[in-house]
Amino acid sequence: MYKSLPVPYTWDSIDKSILQKSANLIKNFSLKAIKEVVIEKCKKNLEFSSIWSHNVLVVKHALLGVDDAAIIARFKKYPKTENDDFLQITGMARLFQVENGILPVVLLFPDIDETFLDHECIHLCQWLNNQSYLLTMSERIALFQQKIEVVIKSVLRTNPEEALDLLFRLTCYKVWIELEAYYSGNTQYVIQHAHSSSRPFEMFSDVIPIFGIDRYIPDAKDRCMNEFIEFCNELESQVEWVRNSVIDYGVNSLHEALWRCNKYM
Repeated sequence: MYKSLPVPYTWDSIDKSILQKSANLIKNFSLKAIKEVVIEKCKKNLEFSSIWSHNVLVVKHALLGVDDAAIIARFKKYPKTENDDFLQITGMARLFQVENGILPVVLLFPDIDETFLDHECIHLCQWLNNQSYLLTMSERIALFQQKIEVVIKSVLRTNPEEALDLLFRLTCYKVWIELEAYYSGNTQYVIQHAHSSSRPFEMFSDVIPIFGIDRYIPDAKDRCMNEFIEFCNELESQVEWVRNSVIDYGVNSLHEALWRCNKYM
């Protein structure tokens, strides 16, 4: 399942022409039309059950100096989900596929810390980059457009091994992008914040049985746990600031640092 990888690309290495393409796509929509797309996608892909147009403010936003390359949707109220729960998160970045391209969007909920916006914009640049690292572009679009559970269970129906591989690669990818986004934002306690956002051990111990992968692959959790060590060791050897973050944390490896974060949650 785990394969040695090239050094991960950096979030700001994205070709500016990709961001300009997003800006051109956005220019072809009115803000009213964009708001309608965002509401429709949130209901369909994210299972938000209560969104009203007057409760959402949509504005254009720059990415890496390219004007109007992304959309920010600010919610005046926390939306409910289809299971009648209110979302408990501050916001999220998403890639919404539309007829002529990909709409990069950050959803912001009430009482947001504005530094969160910068963090999510880094994620948009990570996802839009046409280089592949752990996830292909098509996989990123699928996974970061809708609920992850929908994508994994769709693959699980036809190929359990492929579903497990996708979940494992997604988990490793989330660890990397959260480390980079927090580090690039000059955030203290990079590893702790990255762990709380990616929760790799929870993905393996809880999500695998929730999604039903272990019914097809009984040793799925153990395989992921063991191979995650390899990923952490490789990432640490490839990226100097990751090694330095591990040293600052006072442990011997990235895996140990993340595991300690998990124990103290």
